[in-house]
Amino acid sequence: MIFKKYSPILLSIGIGFAAQACSDDDNDKPSLETASIQNPGSENSTGLADDMSVEKQFSTLLSAIDTAGLSEVIASGQFTIFAPTNEAFAKIPKDTLEGLLKDKEALTDILLYHTVPGQLKASDVLDLDSIETANAKKLVVEIMDGDVFISNAKILQTDILSDDDIFHAIDTVLVPESNNSEPSIIDIAKESGSFQTLLIAATEAGLLDILSSEGPFTLFAPTDRAFSKIPEDTLNALIADKEALTKVLLNHVVPGKLDASKVLEQTILKTANNLELQISLRDGIPYVGDSKIIATDVMASNGVIHVVDSVILP
Repeated sequence: MIFKKYSPILLSIGIGFAAQACSDDDNDKPSLETASIQNPGSENSTGLADDMSVEKQFSTLLSAIDTAGLSEVIASGQFTIFAPTNEAFAKIPKDTLEGLLKDKEALTDILLYHTVPGQLKASDVLDLDSIETANAKKLVVEIMDGDVFISNAKILQTDILSDDDIFHAIDTVLVPESNNSEPSIIDIAKESGSFQTLLIAATEAGLLDILSSEGPFTLFAPTDRAFSKIPEDTLNALIADKEALTKVLLNHVVPGKLDASKVLEQTILKTANNLELQISLRDGIPYVGDSKIIATDVMASNGVIHVVDSVILP
């Protein structure tokens, strides 16, 4: 498996619609022939709500756009929207998603991060190295193993037309990086050098952006040595099975920021995928499930990391 690297995202927080799509270099641009993007667009569109409702797969996005009060804004101009499917939103822990939908400012920032002024068809997207969003942040266009990615999200369908707007379906909700100067959970994992397998797995499961978002989260992070306890064939099969991999990884994530003392006050913790982890002391050593906690209280801007010596299987 290859760990995908992306260029840094601009940290500006202005919410405006003056930004334009940009290209870094006209050389070595990917072509449509290199990308396996489906293109079911139709010229006979009947409007945002009608088209998206017919698609069925965007009902959560529609609700979020309405909640943020952006429906009229989007309808008033020409925009390109990298549209997360319902399955993409389902990757976000339920409590986190509900909290986001109640935070209009944060929700608006995320939705504008998926929105680009002007119409960019699939061929236009592939001509660009990066795209500036409606809130003056940057998305990166990459080809990986024949698939096209917009930052950390795979493009599933392209050129879904709706009046003056163009939608490209993506498999992950994109979350802009926080302006907090402290490193996120993912930043710390990258800098450590001991969590490369975890990062690869999180990339394959499409969870990097979520674990880089504001959270907060408590992550019981298996080291590379912990993953090495799993037979190689079994581990490769797990990483290749996105649904199973996501369940396993979310079994290591608990909503909220729980330092070691708060963890040890509990006997059961509810994970991001609504399963239960048992907290226990064995000969004075803390365990989560059957995994030994070997380091605690690695503080991040969006939570805390506790290091474990084994992968916690559901």
